[in-house]
Amino acid sequence: MSITQDFNSISIIDGQHRIYAYYENDINDTDEEEVSKLRNKLNLLVTGLLFPKEWDEWEKQKFQSEIFLQINRNSKNVEKDVIFHIESTMDPLSPSSIARMIIKKMNEKDPFKNKFELSLVKKSQIKVSSIIQFALSSLVSGSKNSQGFFKHWNPKHSEKPDSLNRDLLEEYTDYCSTQLQQYFNAIKEIYKTDWDNPKSYLLKITSINGFIIALNESLKLTNGPKGFIFYKELFSSKNFNFSKGKFPYSSSKYKQFAIEMILPLFYKKCEEQYIKLMNLTIGDQISFKDDKSIVAIFSQDNKFLYNKKLFLLYDLTEEVKKDKNLSNIPENYIAGNYWELNSGTSLHKLYENNNNK
Repeated sequence: MSITQDFNSISIIDGQHRIYAYYENDINDTDEEEVSKLRNKLNLLVTGLLFPKEWDEWEKQKFQSEIFLQINRNSKNVEKDVIFHIESTMDPLSPSSIARMIIKKMNEKDPFKNKFELSLVKKSQIKVSSIIQFALSSLVSGSKNSQGFFKHWNPKHSEKPDSLNRDLLEEYTDYCSTQLQQYFNAIKEIYKTDWDNPKSYLLKITSINGFIIALNESLKLTNGPKGFIFYKELFSSKNFNFSKGKFPYSSSKYKQFAIEMILPLFYKKCEEQYIKLMNLTIGDQISFKDDKSIVAIFSQDNKFLYNKKLFLLYDLTEEVKKDKNLSNIPENYIAGNYWELNSGTSLHKLYENNNNK
């Protein structure tokens, strides 16, 4: 086998740093003086691959990706994002590959322009591997049973397939990136000072993942993604403190941030749909969790009868707080957690059970 001395005549799947050790540097360099003495004393064993002539470029890249992953998947020295990048070549329709493609698109426009670190060579503010793995992949998966964006997306010029295919990948990722840009542009609009402050926790992984997880969970309440104005109104209703020492969530507590702080905003704003998804029957009695003597009856229009007046669930809870001088309910609460059926099942648990089937 002969290899021409042309640029890019061979492709190195793994071990580039070992090949680079044989590069002959300027002889005046002190390191080169030492390395040159060793260069001819060491042999480098290489396994060469010769592809079938009928393979196209994608088939070659796919095979190389598989080889690389077999070697490095469990290696602690390989960055997770490198693995995601290789997997995107091998299987572009996997949830992580779709997520990475969307992040690349988002990195080209506001509000995240040039903020994501997509290369080990060029450092940026936000690393992406944890975002892909723990939040975004679930939201953008193109699988048949996806409850995220794919469930609510419709192709412009063709019938929607059961699962995403390669022909529609570009259109779908454009759709997902647009929805996420509207969502995070609203967050940026409300928290502009934090967005531009590198010391703020707003653009830390914990916060970003929390916002994405909450968006994914909210889709059943909003019947799909909403627009900039909806999300701006949503986040203007709560002033989060993202300053160091004040933001109580750290490390991998993004789901806790989503459940405790962001999702209650969705439950309240989309309250009629929230109650509807509990599948209550008119006439059902509910009692207050900490005082079983406080009783309301589920009535028409997703409202509850209490003291001869009709209330939505959050208004009902506020009325009881005021009426009974209850001080143990925090400002940021999920109203469904404070009311139970006679069986002892909380309304929020009923909502979760009905929507996780």
